[in-house]
Amino acid sequence: MGSVTKGSIQNKRVTWRSLNRDFLGDRLIDNIYLDREPILDLFDTMQASGLY
Repeated sequence: MGSVTKGSIQNKRVTWRSLNRDFLGDRLIDNIYLDREPILDLFDTMQASGLY
């Protein structure tokens, strides 16, 4: 993921935040968006929540 630009990561964060608000709920957003890869955090949170 080292080749991913900061701008691309920021754009993904906006997209995934919108999806999380719709499908996972506001309380999970902070657990997903830290300083790690957004998609990996999404799956980690889904597993922890029993959704995946």
